[in-house]
Amino acid sequence: MKGATTSLFESLSDHPEIFVPAVKEPHHFSTDLFKDADPLIRWTRHGFANIRRIRARARYLELYAAAPPSARYRVDASTSYLYSATAARNIAQFQPDAKIIILLRDPVMRAWSEYKMNLAIGIEVSTFRDALAAEHKLLMAGKKNPYQRYIRASLYGSQVKAYVDQFPTKNIFIDVIDNPHKDITAVMLSLSEFLDLPPGIKLTLSQQNAGKSSFSVPLNSFLYFTGIKKVVGLLTPEDLKLRARSAYYRPDNSAPSAADQAYLAALLEDSTRRLEEVTGLDLSFWTRPAQ
Repeated sequence: MKGATTSLFESLSDHPEIFVPAVKEPHHFSTDLFKDADPLIRWTRHGFANIRRIRARARYLELYAAAPPSARYRVDASTSYLYSATAARNIAQFQPDAKIIILLRDPVMRAWSEYKMNLAIGIEVSTFRDALAAEHKLLMAGKKNPYQRYIRASLYGSQVKAYVDQFPTKNIFIDVIDNPHKDITAVMLSLSEFLDLPPGIKLTLSQQNAGKSSFSVPLNSFLYFTGIKKVVGLLTPEDLKLRARSAYYRPDNSAPSAADQAYLAALLEDSTRRLEEVTGLDLSFWTRPAQ
């Protein structure tokens, strides 16, 4: 999540040998997520954000019914599959020869990107540090908030290990999109080779879901949780909606403070070290000096 998945999904959709369904993230194999959430909170946050898990296998398979015979691959780009504790095993049972693509980015900046997204949606109202501290307290108590995954979805070490344990190495592609020593074009070339795609058609990544901030965080949260934001979006013509969004949101290229970066990096340090051990990647460019 927040690691160029949407951009990759769009790129794959343009390839004649790849079929992508209308639903980017069916979350079908993440059977452990959201089940412990308070029903009312689950309904409001789940429903208004259009985040739903397609539970029934028949409904899931219907997503791919329109795939042409020429399609060598069918894509499920559910980002929850990385931080779900059950997805890797469920996918292996369903399709043991599946090709697994894992794109990673600096876990601190991934968390920050998710935080900004939640502010823009209306889910979040706390400061970044307060949100991290609240999630850390939950995790230490063996609990989790299914909608704020700043720390949890950045614990790559054990998450990647789950796929390494379930799938043969030749079926797993793992790379980093913010490696200063390897540009994104090289990453996409490696991915094309992994999928054995014809060299004449190149996979590319363009920025999608760029960071943005709303006019007012409290107002944004109120509009979201009351459902007003959803209703207005459904009733407003598309051209007027685009103009309204331009007025309501503004680009946000901000970064977390050095202190907040160091705080989160310390929480993720063991996980990142384990990721290096599992993958053999040198991720020293993610490290930060202690504050």
